[in-house]
Amino acid sequence: MAGVKGGSEWARVLPALGVEDAIVIGLELGEPMLRLCRLTRSADGSALEFHESILDPDLFVLHMAF
Repeated sequence: MAGVKGGSEWARVLPALGVEDAIVIGLELGEPMLRLCRLTRSADGSALEFHESILDPDLFVLHMAF
């Protein structure tokens, strides 16, 4: 993508799903989930996008290739 310098992504366990997220996702309150946060920066270093996802670990796999 032109003008994109790069970015960072963090993945962590969210130990307990909160009330609002449980309602939206349709899972039980307190369920453990995965939380991904991604920050993409432009060539000049300014933020282009910040994206946060809360994912059901039964349905999501994080794969990284080196």
